[in-house]
Amino acid sequence: MALANPVASTRALTNIGSATVTPPDVVNVADPNLLVPTQLNFNTPSTTFQVNGAGPLIPFTNGAAISVNGRQVRITGSPAAGDVFRIDPDSNGSGDNANGLAMAGLRTSEILNGGTASLQDAYGQLIGQVGSRTQQALISRDAIKVQREYAEASRDAISAVNLDEEAANLIRFQQAFQAAAQLIQVTNQTFASLLEAMR
Repeated sequence: MALANPVASTRALTNIGSATVTPPDVVNVADPNLLVPTQLNFNTPSTTFQVNGAGPLIPFTNGAAISVNGRQVRITGSPAAGDVFRIDPDSNGSGDNANGLAMAGLRTSEILNGGTASLQDAYGQLIGQVGSRTQQALISRDAIKVQREYAEASRDAISAVNLDEEAANLIRFQQAFQAAAQLIQVTNQTFASLLEAMR
């Protein structure tokens, strides 16, 4: 995981002024010059920064965002004439773990629900809703089970059907049929014996 910012900002060691520069934010990843080294030279008395010594002039306001080549920095303090600030590709991954810190910051940044809720807030609300709806479903299930049992008891009372009694009757009828079958078999054997004796 690339935790370091792909670009880094520095102030020249030879700067005379007290101005400092923030780590750059990438504001346009599609900018073709995103990884092109950039130098901001401070000019007085015009209080502007010139990009790469010959580029456009950018007015300086203490702490205001300066956007160049898809990156944005803020310079605070008092720059002196000739002070230099650089924004260069961070090819070896050194730095302040800006990407990692930015990702960790997403947890509490209010970026959902129109900027009023963080990911952490939304996750907590989701868990609460799931728990509440699960509890409602369990209560509904128990209520439906009671209604079903009551309906079955009412049906059985109206139809006067007792399953135990019906099972006992079936066994009694089965035994009666078996006895009748044995009687018919004995009668057949006796009749066959009589016919044999008369021959």
